[in-house]
Amino acid sequence: MSAPTGGSGIDSLPVAGNFKSNDEKPDIAYIAYTGPESYAINTSVPYVGLNATVGALWSNCPYPASGNGISLCSPALMSGNQVNFNATAHSNRDLRKLEVWVDGTKLGEQYNTWEGNAYFSLSATLAPGTHSGTYYAADWDDTLLQYNFNFTVPSDCSAPTSPGVNICAPTDGSSISSQSVLVQATSNITGTLARMEIWVDSAKEYTETTSTSLSAAVAASPGTHTITVFAVNTDGTAWSQAASVTIQ
Repeated sequence: MSAPTGGSGIDSLPVAGNFKSNDEKPDIAYIAYTGPESYAINTSVPYVGLNATVGALWSNCPYPASGNGISLCSPALMSGNQVNFNATAHSNRDLRKLEVWVDGTKLGEQYNTWEGNAYFSLSATLAPGTHSGTYYAADWDDTLLQYNFNFTVPSDCSAPTSPGVNICAPTDGSSISSQSVLVQATSNITGTLARMEIWVDSAKEYTETTSTSLSAAVAASPGTHTITVFAVNTDGTAWSQAASVTIQ
């Protein structure tokens, strides 16, 4: 098989590797060869070019800072019915795949790997209740890295029987250990919906304009906070409910 010609009688062959940019994505370099079409073993060849990759990492979830480990970005302690699983892994050995298991059953495996790095991204609908999850990162010898976590999928949130707002999550007076707080609420209004809003203390954190129910994660620092959900119609009439939550 003949090699592609690189010009001036020099043949060039593409090779892949993370040569220069340290962005955890493969680069492409071209090596020059001046011999016959049948390439000899142990032939010395120099670089003649480098195509450095640019842009973001493979995943928007930060990779672990330690030499061996898994970084969990989602799910948060509480999640909506549509649960996002997002994690990365790093190992001193070449990784082959990253898996997620929920309640003892494998939910998915992905082969988004490059040398000792791997990432996982999947959305799945799960039943309400508390679930146990585990991420596994496997290398080519099936040596495993493991990360265990728990999360809760709240029950369906029903609207109040009279005009108003019903906050289903978080529960008033509850304490959670995550700084990402899932807020789930449904409203019953008169007229036409203009918007629903989530406020954490005195700051508006989220707006919903297409539905009288919402489910969104908002950030909150450690301490006790008041989370208020407003429903406003196009006439400017507003309904609200508040819940107190402590972030540990």
